[in-house]
Amino acid sequence: MKKRKPFADGIIFGFGISISLSISLFVLAFVVYPEVAERILKQVEPPAYHIFEERYGHETFTNLSFERMFKQSSVVLLAEPEPNKTENQKVRISEILKKNPNTDFSHSEGDEYDRSHSKFITSADCDGALVFYVGNPPRQKASFYYTDGIIGYRDKIPLHQIKQFAKN
Repeated sequence: MKKRKPFADGIIFGFGISISLSISLFVLAFVVYPEVAERILKQVEPPAYHIFEERYGHETFTNLSFERMFKQSSVVLLAEPEPNKTENQKVRISEILKKNPNTDFSHSEGDEYDRSHSKFITSADCDGALVFYVGNPPRQKASFYYTDGIIGYRDKIPLHQIKQFAKN
């Protein structure tokens, strides 16, 4: 007669239970929260670019005119690097052009800009960036570099023209 090995049987039983529980939870998540399961299956990671695009009908956010981007944004700001060029150079919010009422955006002018995005501004040969946020809480959708008061994207728009949108 074979000798029983309770420890090995317990390990095998535990492994089987954990697999069936994992499958059951995944099926439940797929039925109850399909967008969660879809994200897990696709393993979608956010792009490591300074422009974040999301579909607005057939157009992407950055393909909209600056006026439409401004209108659809909940927060629009200017971010500029500090004058000293060092390895740990900070980028500060120099001006908030637009902030919708009741938008959960805790930063104000003079605050340090998000470090995860500031490396793009300090590495670029520019005076700063025009940054668009959408939603509440706001998510960064796009940023455009500017030099000498000119946004170097598409049609080379003067920065004062963007500031006019805030006044209207």
